Amino acid sequence: MIKNNQLDSVDLKLFYDKTYSDGYKKVFTKYVNGKDTSETNNILGDTVDWKGKKVLDFGCGPGITAKLLSEKGAIVHGMDFSKNAISVADKLTSQKLSFSEGSIDDIKDKYDIILSIGTIEHMESPEYAIKKFSEHLNPCGRIILTCPNWTNTGGYIQIALYYLFNLKITLSDLYFFSPYDFEEFASKFGMKLEKWFTFDHSLGNGDIMVNDMDTRLKNIFKEDDRVSYESIEKLTHWLEKNKRYTTSSTNNGASAIYVFKKKQ
Repeated sequence: MIKNNQLDSVDLKLFYDKTYSDGYKKVFTKYVNGKDTSETNNILGDTVDWKGKKVLDFGCGPGITAKLLSEKGAIVHGMDFSKNAISVADKLTSQKLSFSEGSIDDIKDKYDIILSIGTIEHMESPEYAIKKFSEHLNPCGRIILTCPNWTNTGGYIQIALYYLFNLKITLSDLYFFSPYDFEEFASKFGMKLEKWFTFDHSLGNGDIMVNDMDTRLKNIFKEDDRVSYESIEKLTHWLEKNKRYTTSSTNNGASAIYVFKKKQ
């Protein structure tokens, strides 16, 4: 687990309130031309049987995933620390769906499944969050987490820039995780890591990665004259030509999902 030394949680709360106020689709990498390119919701739909399950979607953002799971028969409560995110999500409220603004210590009930999608990397204390989640599970309940995965072409480039030059490769990640971190979390908090795998392979190694890398590197080096836009374009051209040699695998997508099961 690598702590990002360039951000803190205070900055992050302001970032998210502004993002959900100004238009989150313009900020998050998974949106290309306003369209969600991530496979997250399709993956989640098949991960477990959601029907009748009491679910907490922690860090629910605008409520898109919570709504999807309620349509699959789950009774879902979404919680987020951004009041602007909740104001967007509240427009989706239905009989099986509710939302509230709150932090990790505001969780009160017990749940069959606690879901946190693309949020654990933004939390000030991920270990504390997973511990609290485990305490609010029903017997044999599950925690389902997703987060960025760095074991791919795009990830290797970005982590190298962070380690070698201390460059700001992300606007919102407080931590960079590897699979072994989640194995250790499971052991520490008395759970079984039931399964894990990666997805979003195009963002890790394919077309979306090439386009994202071009934009991302130009932003990273916007005020740094060591690297020219021409050099970045030469690199992305090389990535474009060579992307077909990287075979998708269980481990090299841009996103990872981890499913923990509470022991009886």
